[in-house]
Amino acid sequence: MESDTDFFRIKYLSGTLQVERLHFGGNRVFKVLYPGNPVPLLITQAMKSGRTAFWTSIPEGRQQEAEEIGALIENYYNSFA
Repeated sequence: MESDTDFFRIKYLSGTLQVERLHFGGNRVFKVLYPGNPVPLLITQAMKSGRTAFWTSIPEGRQQEAEEIGALIENYYNSFA
């Protein structure tokens, strides 16, 4: 079950990040805002061959953050299940 909230917060490393859920052409994209950093992280889930989902950054290049924060976003939504 998903929350109707488009904004939420998650704890990451030693701080709290604000996350905004966006929709583009039927795809969910998450905009992650770091305190004091004007450059947000945009992440989404994509499919590998074999139909395995993974988190990736848009544009590519921040893969480790995308995977770590994507897992926290999944935990956030699973807390409503």
